[in-house]
Amino acid sequence: MEAWINPDTVLKPTEHSSIVDKGTSYWFLILNTGELAFLRFNQNDPQTSYGKFSILSTTDTIPTGTWTHVAATYSVSGSVSGGNAVKLYINGELSKGGSFTNGPIDSSTSDLTIGDRMDLHYFEGEIDEVKIYNRTLDISEILEHYNDAGFSGVLFPAKLER
Repeated sequence: MEAWINPDTVLKPTEHSSIVDKGTSYWFLILNTGELAFLRFNQNDPQTSYGKFSILSTTDTIPTGTWTHVAATYSVSGSVSGGNAVKLYINGELSKGGSFTNGPIDSSTSDLTIGDRMDLHYFEGEIDEVKIYNRTLDISEILEHYNDAGFSGVLFPAKLER
């Protein structure tokens, strides 16, 4: 999945900033400390006070007041150790990679939401061009989408004439 984001704020004392959420399947977000993260729910993961999940987050923080391209990939067979490869990208560059064990993402009939999670964790700012794929994008595709700067169609002239 990928999106262009322009957050007004990322540092919140008690809430994270949701980019894309799929209930009890996955959550693509900015942590309340400013790092990009992907959280995968799986009933085989260790129990925490917030449920059973695995999370991968960057050490790079997301800037505010500017458009940033973010992407997360999840590949069921992409890790040497047999786990599921997860990669987080910021502005076309790999920011963090890792793997989740214990199986795939849990399926969910939950609504897919953009910009909030369960009426909490609202994204303050703008989100544009959210794309969710049924396959794992490779780095060249992510870099191409970043370099396209969100313009993939025909640009019209500034003045239209009849």
